[in-house]
Amino acid sequence: MQQPATLPTRDQIAAHLERLRAAAGGERSPLGRAWNHDMQRRERLFWARAAGLGPTDSRRVACLDWQMVEPTAQTAIRCALARAADRAKLLLSEGKADA
Repeated sequence: MQQPATLPTRDQIAAHLERLRAAAGGERSPLGRAWNHDMQRRERLFWARAAGLGPTDSRRVACLDWQMVEPTAQTAIRCALARAADRAKLLLSEGKADA
């Protein structure tokens, strides 16, 4: 006689997804992927400085993978990118209205 199938718990599903992400080398966030694979260290340093990190901290953070960057620094960098994106959107939309 067969045993009834048991459904996995949320924790088991989350752990399985983490193992899959680790095996695939995939970061959860698009920013993490860009930070780890697309940005050069100079670009990382620029965004760390734009986020308000000091010279020493920004140089250290620029050398780290995204997962190793402290959560507070990650949040500051995300905010700096969002501010720059908002500013670019504003400036570019005004440029279209002038044309």
